Amino acid sequence: MAVERVSPEKFEAAIAELKRRTPSDRAGLYGPDSVTWQVNRESLVFLGAGRATLLQLAHPAVAQAIADYSRVTRDPLGRFRRTFAQVFPMVFGSLDEAISAARRVYRVHRRIEGRLPDGTPYAGTDVDALVWVWATLTDTALLVYEQTVRPLTPSELGAYYAESRLSMLLFGVFPEELPGSWAEFSAYFARRAAGLEVIPAARRLADELFGLSPFLRPFLRAYRRFSAALLPEPLARGFGYARDPAYAERVFRLARRLRPLLPPMLRFLPPYLEGEARLKGRPLGPLVRWLKVLWVGGPL
Repeated sequence: MAVERVSPEKFEAAIAELKRRTPSDRAGLYGPDSVTWQVNRESLVFLGAGRATLLQLAHPAVAQAIADYSRVTRDPLGRFRRTFAQVFPMVFGSLDEAISAARRVYRVHRRIEGRLPDGTPYAGTDVDALVWVWATLTDTALLVYEQTVRPLTPSELGAYYAESRLSMLLFGVFPEELPGSWAEFSAYFARRAAGLEVIPAARRLADELFGLSPFLRPFLRAYRRFSAALLPEPLARGFGYARDPAYAERVFRLARRLRPLLPPMLRFLPPYLEGEARLKGRPLGPLVRWLKVLWVGGPL
């Protein structure tokens, strides 16, 4: 079965289209008035990282590619930092920074090719897998934001989804290839999730990720319980995890109480604070620089 891939020509066409659709280089794809910045600046959105990871692993091509190419189970912190060192510029950086990050990611994705155990080919530029990964992040960020901050209004939801569709140009996928509205996206998400199969490589990776450090195992067990509660029942069952929605609600309730007590430099992600400082022409404070290094690594 042929795999639809993002060719170099299509990728460059998407980048050209992104430049055409983005009015401000300094503000980047979105800017401070966007719903994307409003949602993704929240540190608590990362409560959903486990859910998004499990949803991504449920896609056989994603799971097999990670098993074959990634060092995530040997160096999870390094993998996290390398990933978000590219993701954060796409969200909060200038247009040039976003495109530079996109080119780096595309070069990595082009080197990834292999076969599933049943012989089906996969590739890092597989459009179906790219769209699914995007969908998991779009859906999870909104879910956690609405549970820990507030529900979006219908107009905000429409803007959030339109902005999210635009971001896929960074991966060589045109917005017109994606569901056209949030309602259509929700239907796609439910349909695609129902059609996924948790392969052995996915179960092994999930178990390794949630059992990495003996010192962190009590926390990781609790986080696995929380993350599994946010999955569709068939996928949770595929990973061998029980769903406990009441437990997830207790975690969300605690997060809602905690959030107003956090100072802005902890409530909001350092790359968001950096983007805000850039647009206001202010230097980044030393504490925020240090927090950014904690998130993505690199020099102070």
